Amino acid sequence: MRSRFLIVGIMAVFLLTTTLLPFVSACTERPPSLPREIEGGHAVLVEEYTATWCEFCAEVDPWMEDVMGDHYGRAYRIAIHPDDSDPLGNPAATHRLLRHSDPSNQSLPTFWYDGVEGSTGVIAQWRVSQGIIAAEDNRASSTQFLVENLGIQSSGINLKFEIEGEQYAGTQITIIIKDSLARLSGSEAANGITEHRDVVVGLVEIDLTDDSAHIAWAWPHGDSWVLDNSSYDANQKELFLQLPSGNLDLPTGLEVVLIHESDAGGEDLATYGVVGLEIQNRGGGSCQGVIGGIFSIGYDFLTTYSLLIVLFASLILLVMGRRRLNSPTKGP
Repeated sequence: MRSRFLIVGIMAVFLLTTTLLPFVSACTERPPSLPREIEGGHAVLVEEYTATWCEFCAEVDPWMEDVMGDHYGRAYRIAIHPDDSDPLGNPAATHRLLRHSDPSNQSLPTFWYDGVEGSTGVIAQWRVSQGIIAAEDNRASSTQFLVENLGIQSSGINLKFEIEGEQYAGTQITIIIKDSLARLSGSEAANGITEHRDVVVGLVEIDLTDDSAHIAWAWPHGDSWVLDNSSYDANQKELFLQLPSGNLDLPTGLEVVLIHESDAGGEDLATYGVVGLEIQNRGGGSCQGVIGGIFSIGYDFLTTYSLLIVLFASLILLVMGRRRLNSPTKGP
């Protein structure tokens, strides 16, 4: 009877271990540490007009991640989806596409490099690399950004950025919010692709002059964006942007791309500087919502090590109990 009790006890500890450890791993797993600020502006902007129903796009999009990885830090991609039957389309993507072309007359897929159309249709990977290198060579000078992520609060993002360029009048800062990995169900994936990267989910345009700046267009919740331009004048170019708090559905794989470019009203579209910043957003789950820091480390320690200590102590007690049962007993 006692032997059966010990066997049941050991099996219970084993089942407890195998059941709980996967949850501990899921809760304590954290992506690599992301920078809170980034400085740059020399990168190239790669824009692709694509769609979830586009069969030609299905031949190109799967290898785009590898190509952009080869140019990591030198180029940033955004995927523009039409706001029609495409579940990833939205007004921000359409607004960006209209800067380049009339959607009804534009072939899919189409690539732009720093605003210049480069290739259309099913292409080889080297064509994208070639477009990035050509855009680098054509950039005479680059605006420099110093971008600081001030954190995510109540589903809103706070960004602070300084700008140093040669031209401000007739230009704009475009801030594109993108989802690094958007997933679709099988029924939504008309062309068979269920994972789409760099999807545009929001956009803000800030018109600049030599001594002032204001929001010209924004989506979503266009009237809810807050721009502090009190530190922007003829001598200093610093802006603070607060995305809508509490009413913006931020993706988990959140990234922002800042672009200094000519405004949409100009005849010649030009790109002066591009920089991107990944922002950690882990909201949306019982083990989510931790953005690095001491709390995350403490959570790992309290959860993982406490469980292991309990399991280890239970095993010791069971072994000791078994030894007592196996030891000879003295008679009265």
